[in-house]
Amino acid sequence: LVVVPVAQVQFNIVEEFPMSQRGSGGFGSTGKH
Repeated sequence: LVVVPVAQVQFNIVEEFPMSQRGSGGFGSTGKH
């Protein structure tokens, strides 16, 4: 039963990632190239 709340926390962390920093460059893009 303890594993269930842990899985929910992982989903919340994914939603907190700021997508605006990457922009249209995609993952790992610095925008310099």
